[in-house]
Amino acid sequence: MTDLFLNGLWADRYLMAGGLAASLSIAAFAPYVRDILAGHTKPDRACWLIWAVLASLSGVSNVMEGAGTSMMFVGAQVAGTVLVCALAVRYGSGRMVSRSNIWVLIAAGLGIGSWLVTDTAAFSLALSIGVSALGGARTVYKAYVAPRTETGSAWGLLLASAVCGVYSVGAADVLLLAYPVYLMALYSAVLTARITGLHAADEAALEAAHAARRARVPPLSATAAPVLARRSRARSPQAGHIAA
Repeated sequence: MTDLFLNGLWADRYLMAGGLAASLSIAAFAPYVRDILAGHTKPDRACWLIWAVLASLSGVSNVMEGAGTSMMFVGAQVAGTVLVCALAVRYGSGRMVSRSNIWVLIAAGLGIGSWLVTDTAAFSLALSIGVSALGGARTVYKAYVAPRTETGSAWGLLLASAVCGVYSVGAADVLLLAYPVYLMALYSAVLTARITGLHAADEAALEAAHAARRARVPPLSATAAPVLARRSRARSPQAGHIAA
């Protein structure tokens, strides 16, 4: 009986990994959305607009390429990304449409057009991942310079979900592995940038506190001599000779 149960788990391992990846994605977006609504997290509007468009494109590409169990992870990622993009319109930071991301969206449109003409999702998927990486660099930089405007637990759970998403593919298919592997690299970069930024901010705050403390305490050379010492010097013969 135990052997049958273990064999069944092993046979369904990719399905279980896909379900775990989707669950972790949902669990990751939940605190992120909570912190957005509370005003603690400020998603970059332009970045999440780019991600929403390109994640949707990648999701459709995965469907066209015959994704199976890994589609649970991809679908959860697309849904969460579109939701955050919608919330960023009101609660995010930065401009939604700028000169730089207009070109990104045009490139995505060209990818869709090439997909329709060539009837293959490979080029469109590669383009969407490449352009999405450029947008992801904005959030990596933001996570470093303003680490407390990003939810660390969310990015950690997203990284775990991406690892499960890679395993859920269940085959050495480059097209199906490309999107979850890219997300794994992106989430690792954001999480690392946030941790590094928090450490740098703590070091800067500690140095500022030390500088403020030094400013409040005058150096020993600037401290006035005690009153008794000044009087004794004034009454000494040497002091009288100098006065004479």
